[in-house]
Amino acid sequence: MLDALSDDIHFLVLRHQADTDIESGLRNGTWEAICTLLSKHSRVADKRHAPRLLPVKFKQRDLWQLSRQRQGAEPSYRNDGNIEAVTVLVMDLDVPGAKEKATEFFRDFDYILHSTYSYSPEAPYKFRMAVRLQEPVPFDEWGSVYDAIAEQVDSDRQCRNPSRVYSLPTAPAGSNVSPVVERNHGRSGGVSLQLLRSWATAHETRRHRSAPVERVHFGGDDATPEPGEVAIPYSYSALQKRHKGSIDTLRQDDSRHFFALRVARAEISRFGSKTNVPLLIEFIYRASYDHSSKPITAGNTGEELPDIIESAFLKYNDGAYDPVALQRQINSGMATAVQSQTSGIWQMDLQRWHASDKANSAFDQMSQHYRESVLKYRAGEISAVGLFSSILVERGPGNVVSRCQFCAHTVAKTFSAQGKILGDEVIRLVADHCAAHAEEIPPTALSGSCPPSVQVRAAVLLAAKAAAGEMEFIVPDIAELKNNEPVLSPGEPA
Repeated sequence: MLDALSDDIHFLVLRHQADTDIESGLRNGTWEAICTLLSKHSRVADKRHAPRLLPVKFKQRDLWQLSRQRQGAEPSYRNDGNIEAVTVLVMDLDVPGAKEKATEFFRDFDYILHSTYSYSPEAPYKFRMAVRLQEPVPFDEWGSVYDAIAEQVDSDRQCRNPSRVYSLPTAPAGSNVSPVVERNHGRSGGVSLQLLRSWATAHETRRHRSAPVERVHFGGDDATPEPGEVAIPYSYSALQKRHKGSIDTLRQDDSRHFFALRVARAEISRFGSKTNVPLLIEFIYRASYDHSSKPITAGNTGEELPDIIESAFLKYNDGAYDPVALQRQINSGMATAVQSQTSGIWQMDLQRWHASDKANSAFDQMSQHYRESVLKYRAGEISAVGLFSSILVERGPGNVVSRCQFCAHTVAKTFSAQGKILGDEVIRLVADHCAAHAEEIPPTALSGSCPPSVQVRAAVLLAAKAAAGEMEFIVPDIAELKNNEPVLSPGEPA
């Protein structure tokens, strides 16, 4: 029975970030003892060396099990499976306005709030708050309780993990910025478990009302683009449009952490398991580099980004993802983003030629028939414009749309291998040249009564959009290619 009183708080103190000696760090104390720990800042050169607080009650020692907190980490007893209850509510308030929301929300309760290591004139909103509880929150209720609170105060959802440790108050060594500590004595003392449960129930009710829309995306079935339908775009321009509001805010407040948090939450809540995690990470790095005063690598946001992404999946994906696979994607994305930031060559540019399995199968069939033209292009004997022209005028499989799609895929893939992009200038040259010679295209490749020049120009532009990742490649079925019948593909101009 979890009958610990508020003056008998279980918690753990670790000597530094890498400390795994759980038994030596276990403590019992009062709320005053917690406040004493959180009232004085230490000046440190590296916050990883600062002591850590974990405000939880562990299970009996003979029930502890070793486990990894993260893929590739050393096994430790500090894991969720060994925790019986959470004894103090701790939240990171890392975004503008979160501190004000939290202090207003908990104004009737005891809390202590302190600035964190990242607190500075450029980021005067970096705080951590500890709120007194009347009694511990059982482990299996903690997630729903924390989600309900985070919804109200905009706290960092990484803190949802019960086994998460918190650095005791620190400030950078040599900094002349004065750290901040605020303490509140609320008229209600600690927050009751009954009240916490009522908040969680209300939150669950609101979530379930909107859950069907989210679950469509996470199930994956309804999020798969049909031929001609706009696919999930991961070009830099498309991502900038999708997250314009976050970029505008980044330019104003220069908070890379807040920007990463907003973008990750928005992307994962919308696309769920279909989110391209490596390109999402790359976008956060690239946009921060372009639109803020410093790159991600200049602060600690890069270190926090894996947890930001994991917590977003935890919140929005209802556990319908593979954490090991996700960690591999995160590790790959982080390594590539750092390298791209240094080299200036971004994978979201180099991978714009990616096509679906259906499109690749169709392109394989077409490459056999148009092999001679493709070989000439790859050998440098003809240009991209020449490739389009030769394939459009040749008698062979596919209509004008699918032929242009095949050419754009071939050119974009070749450009990618050379570190180049199939840009607007090339597309304009192709469209102008091919439209001017549209009368030479075999009638079997054209459809309807629309003038050939209009059909060709529209087909080239559609192909360019597909190569840029803004829509799926439009291709006919393999059988139609083999029969060499002029089939009108979805999205083809009539």
